[in-house]
Amino acid sequence: MPIAPNEQILAADVVATATANKIALRDAAARTKFAAPAAADDAAILSTVTDHAALTTAHGAVVAATASKMVVRDAEGQAKFAAPAEAGDALIKGTALTITEMAALTTGKIWQGVANRPSEVDLPATESGEGHITILPLSYEAIGQGTWEVAAPSAELVGTLTNNPPNDLDNLSYEAYLAAGTYTILLVGQHGAGGGIVDIDIEGTEVATFDLYNAATVKNQLDEDAGNVIATAGIKTITLRLHGKHASSAAYRLQFNYLVLWRTA
Repeated sequence: MPIAPNEQILAADVVATATANKIALRDAAARTKFAAPAAADDAAILSTVTDHAALTTAHGAVVAATASKMVVRDAEGQAKFAAPAEAGDALIKGTALTITEMAALTTGKIWQGVANRPSEVDLPATESGEGHITILPLSYEAIGQGTWEVAAPSAELVGTLTNNPPNDLDNLSYEAYLAAGTYTILLVGQHGAGGGIVDIDIEGTEVATFDLYNAATVKNQLDEDAGNVIATAGIKTITLRLHGKHASSAAYRLQFNYLVLWRTA
């Protein structure tokens, strides 16, 4: 029963356990026990606080995007939000990203809308050099080896450029923009008794080889090679390089009117 005023307090009335009508006593660890709180002004105990912290619905928190409710994550650690409407609203999957939030764009690609989402694609067909390039002989970027001279047209579409004297490994280079894709290469020039074997290199890699030997001189000959893949778009170095000759040829001559590249895929 409760201790009355002015009543002598006995040692048995002072305890560390949560006991009704007893005075609280600290134990050897300087702690004492209380019963779980029931009223709003009851003292809180450790289990009350930890149990509350472990709740997944504390204060009515919900996973669904619900107005005026606190957020709790679901079993996968995710929670739902309404679609953003103002600056500062949280982004959700399925809403547009700003440029700074998008993944890095691959060099030589552009963004294109696909199913209302940004997707990487090749540069558009209107880009310079995309589909068809004709390279005239005198527009070379550099001469790697040899002496090259112009010959006026004679029963030819245009004048020609030729290495004179003709030596093995004579070469000259051109630069042109090529979009990523598959190309056919066409060399228009002269075949003859002194024609050599010419390699076409793109960025230092041999992509086509043409034998320009013929017992009799023939002009405006078309040498064509298809299926040449350009993996990435950009300005490419295109080199024409003498590399050997036919067993019956008397020289290593390259005499050509122009070089053409067109994209097929």
